[in-house]
Amino acid sequence: MKKENLMKHYTDLFTEYPKDLLFLKLQKKLTPFFESLKLEDKDIILAISWWADSMVVASQILYHFHINELSLNNIHIAHCNHKIRPESEDEAKFMAEFFSGLDFHLYERQWWNCDENSLRNRRYSQFSSLQKSTKASYIFLGHHLNDRVESTLLNLMRGAWLNGFLNMREVEDHHLLPDECKVCRPLLETSKSEILNICNEIWIPFFEDKTNQDTSVSKRNRIRNQILNPVSTYWTENWEENKFLESFAWIYKQLENIEDNKLDENLKIMPSFPLWNAEFSYLREKNILKCNENDVFDLFHTLKIQTSATVVNEWMNWLKTWKNGYKYIWWVYFFIHEKQLFVLKAEKEFWKRKNNTEEIIELKIESIDNIKFFGFDLEVPRDELIWWKVRLPKDWDIFAGKKRSRWALNQKIPMRWRDWIPLAIKDGKVIHMWKNIWK
Repeated sequence: MKKENLMKHYTDLFTEYPKDLLFLKLQKKLTPFFESLKLEDKDIILAISWWADSMVVASQILYHFHINELSLNNIHIAHCNHKIRPESEDEAKFMAEFFSGLDFHLYERQWWNCDENSLRNRRYSQFSSLQKSTKASYIFLGHHLNDRVESTLLNLMRGAWLNGFLNMREVEDHHLLPDECKVCRPLLETSKSEILNICNEIWIPFFEDKTNQDTSVSKRNRIRNQILNPVSTYWTENWEENKFLESFAWIYKQLENIEDNKLDENLKIMPSFPLWNAEFSYLREKNILKCNENDVFDLFHTLKIQTSATVVNEWMNWLKTWKNGYKYIWWVYFFIHEKQLFVLKAEKEFWKRKNNTEEIIELKIESIDNIKFFGFDLEVPRDELIWWKVRLPKDWDIFAGKKRSRWALNQKIPMRWRDWIPLAIKDGKVIHMWKNIWK
């Protein structure tokens, strides 16, 4: 099927149908979401499994691009065939033909480890590779409301907290993807029944994965087939009146509002060195060594760290042996200094400055007034510093008869600041260090 035929399937075909199509109702509902992403100047990846949910996402995206005259060249379609099911070969071939004329990427490899986590990691590895070559800003997935409810029950059985209950967001980072790429799930408020009805009303082709009925495949399948499906017999057949799913959708929305507006009241914004490119930097003023699990949960909740009982317990165990330096979870660094907790999100080992950093520029002190150095106000403590220079430290610097790094350690200057302390230089020698810049 060529590109123009595919677009006809999703556009011109609608002229033959009434305007109250479920497909068009969903498009109207999703339009504000699509517009908020500013897709007109961005590349995106559609992750297609050939099941009903991902096909509806693809059709909605293609329709949105077409009616808004956006370039289809910015759409990159990815399908991973793990060759686990016999019919997956035929599905992959049909999909390649269906999306011909678009930028379609088929990833095929026999994958012997069939557990859910291994397959997910494999898929995201392929998505990440495609993102690096296309510079895509978003990856669209077909997760829907039923998936979210299943994940909630699964996480509750594992001992989840609030983040585990919510488990998915319409737009969010993903630890297996580059930072500049977000995951998008436009169908999180759409039920599986609604998705199937849309496919049937306008003949969107899809395959059903028979392994979803096999309870031996995964815990998720057991939850779906032994808990949710039996409960579904008490629901009305009309998806629009499915009060069970509607209740979950309402709870998710309320909890998201609470989560977005809740802050750990003990957090205080702290300065960070500009070259760290930190997304945020906080000090938790309350004695962190006296915190309990609820305090840690509130902290993680504020920082939007994926929280579970296991993660909290791991963090609490680290806290008991806090002299180990720092803890790194979900791209966030935790440092303890004098019983205070410093929280900072930046690239890995951000505190290590490369020797070729161009910003090691010397600045002349011309008066007793405070001087600006990388955004910091440095107090000039005495007249003798006038006409000398300020710069960042170098490995060979000596101060007070000790190597600069040893002196900084003895002064209890935190590790993350030791390579960034401004120095006053006279005749090539260090005559002053601004050791309190980090406070």
